[in-house]
Amino acid sequence: MGSYLRIVSVPFGYIMRLCYAVVPNYGLAIILFAILTKILMLPFTIKQQKNSIKREIEQRKLKPKLDQLKAKCGNNKELYNRESMKLQQEEGLNSMGSLGSGCLLPLIQMVIVVGVIGVVSGPLSHILGLSGDLLANATGILKDLKGAQISRYPELSLIEAIESNPGLFSSLGEDVVESISKFNTTLIGINFASVPKMGWNLTIFVPIMTLLIQFASIIQMNRNNISVNSDPSQAKTMKVMQFLPMALFSFVYFSMPVGIAFYWMFSTVLTMVQSAVLNRTMNIKETVDSYFEEEQKNRKREREEKTRIQKQIADGAKVPPEEIEKVSSKKEINKQKINEARKRMADKYGEINDEE
Repeated sequence: MGSYLRIVSVPFGYIMRLCYAVVPNYGLAIILFAILTKILMLPFTIKQQKNSIKREIEQRKLKPKLDQLKAKCGNNKELYNRESMKLQQEEGLNSMGSLGSGCLLPLIQMVIVVGVIGVVSGPLSHILGLSGDLLANATGILKDLKGAQISRYPELSLIEAIESNPGLFSSLGEDVVESISKFNTTLIGINFASVPKMGWNLTIFVPIMTLLIQFASIIQMNRNNISVNSDPSQAKTMKVMQFLPMALFSFVYFSMPVGIAFYWMFSTVLTMVQSAVLNRTMNIKETVDSYFEEEQKNRKREREEKTRIQKQIADGAKVPPEEIEKVSSKKEINKQKINEARKRMADKYGEINDEE
């Protein structure tokens, strides 16, 4: 897993190194990194919003047929699921495609988090760009120190040890010791390169706030969810699934460096702001309602137009062929075309008697 973590972390390490060069503070660099990732993901977010609108329109159109199918199948859920899938395929709805597009953003976000975990737990290699051999020598010095404690994040232990006693690491080179000593990992009294400590302290405050903000984000997401075809049992399952990432990542927040929870907290805040803006400019419910209101107006106009044409025909007025087609069924149109063809033939060759 370590090698995969490093592979994913390398590109994010370059981005974080750039962020740290712009704002030489670890906490501020994480904030800038979160903003950059949100900007890069904005096209995907807008596309997902548009897909949600399209999907909701399709589902609302299909709902009357699904309701009829549900009444027909009764309590036979297996039959209903099979027939509803068949109906959706006939109507051109791709439920798997919809699922895939819905999972794309969380998947990208998950890759980013994996990268952030690697970068935050190894800032000396990813952000300061120190070589593996140099870090191995520094770790060796740290292990030889009497009473030195090395956590499962050696680079974070090195930062703490060099800040406490830089002279013991002079063999690494003055420029290396100076760059590590000046590596600013603290913002508003919180050391983002440290692991949260249980008790009343600022490091434990970040993961707790992260969980609270994630909970608020889920409430916001549920408020914006307007699906018309949610089965009660499926809806309950989906709500439980929404809290699954919180349960999984709560371990990460409390057992890994504070910078990871801080990134996720700030990223979630940005997501909530982004969602609020999108739902004002591209609101799913309002857009879908507006679509069906326009559809209803169009149908009303078509009925009025049809009535007007039929009245003109009944009154014996001359009506253009294209308008007659609007009020005629396909069968009537075909019959009319046959009659017109017969008339042209009769005008040219004389009356033709067909046996009906």
